[in-house]
Amino acid sequence: YMPGSILLRESLRESDLDIYSVVIMDDAHERSLNTDILFGFLRDVSFSL
Repeated sequence: YMPGSILLRESLRESDLDIYSVVIMDDAHERSLNTDILFGFLRDVSFSL
């Protein structure tokens, strides 16, 4: 488990997140700028697979 802000920071260092096989976004209904950016980033990464 890690907060979305930490995963967002990880995504800045490791742009394709190869070290993770699964990402589950919990409490996505609690929207914030970080989660919105993370959702967009994860969408782009999933399309590039």
